Amino acid sequence: FFFSSRRRHTRFKCDWSSDVCSSDLGCTATLLHRVNVNPVPTPRFTVAPACQGAPVQFNNQSNVAFGTIRESIWNFGNGMYSNTTSPSYSYAAAGTYPVQLTVTSLKGCSASTQGTVTIHPLPTADFSVPATCQQTASNFTDGSSVTNGTITSWNWNFGDNISSGIQSPAHTYAAAGNYDITLTVVSNNGCMDSISKNLTVFSGPNTDFQATNACTNSAVSLTNLSTAASGSITAYQWNFGDGSSAVGIPSSHTYSSPGNYTIQLTATSIYGCSTTAARTISAYPLPTASFTANNGCPGIPVTLQNTSNIASGIIASNFWMFSNNITRSEEHTSELR
Repeated sequence: FFFSSRRRHTRFKCDWSSDVCSSDLGCTATLLHRVNVNPVPTPRFTVAPACQGAPVQFNNQSNVAFGTIRESIWNFGNGMYSNTTSPSYSYAAAGTYPVQLTVTSLKGCSASTQGTVTIHPLPTADFSVPATCQQTASNFTDGSSVTNGTITSWNWNFGDNISSGIQSPAHTYAAAGNYDITLTVVSNNGCMDSISKNLTVFSGPNTDFQATNACTNSAVSLTNLSTAASGSITAYQWNFGDGSSAVGIPSSHTYSSPGNYTIQLTATSIYGCSTTAARTISAYPLPTASFTANNGCPGIPVTLQNTSNIASGIIASNFWMFSNNITRSEEHTSELR
């Protein structure tokens, strides 16, 4: 380039690689340039382990020495991205995912950092329960599982305002009906799952019968009055209180010894529900017939003394029969020979 003055023109030759210029008169000069060097941002983030399907909060803690961060790009490690500063994201599957955060300052300087996030699997809640009868304890069996970790908490809601924290509890329903049962389980990583099932609680049969008192060695009449509250009755079991029993629908039972006996009838429905009814009957003792008679002469009445007795109660009537076909009903009598 040229430099001119009023006295003369001077020619300069510059070496731009060294920023040094020299004139045709042998003079040299150095060119000075001011350069601004912008800082690179420092990317940083925190994230806590979470459960499968739950929102994961990514906390962006990036900074730059001066200026501001213009853009944040997140790579969640499963093909999904976000440009939110501190995003919330839910992972559909459990596992450990690499996470990359790239930040760019307002001056266009960029930097990246990587970390990982652990997504814990959800437990699978499940349970089984047999057919359930009113006023009968039923055992609820836990069938829950988790692919990684252990289940540490169980919460049962039996649908009748009663709950339990036992893994496999027993529960008795006071009334028949339909109940919605919910089981909620929690893993050691704090992940939760619930399941609800409907349960039908059946009523037991309306068990009833009639039984008559009778004398020893005479049949006690039995009348079964039982009806089914739900379904049908499939079995009857009798206990007669004298060490003997029967099934089905017997019409009578005979006691060989006098006394009071409690008869029990248990009816069982098609759903396995059983109820029992009891009645107390009396087997009356038999009287022991006996009498004395004095020897006599022809034509003179023979006196007959009734010495009959009974273990309990009283003898209500007597019946005498003589060889000549004459009968009497007095307690004591005489007969003419």
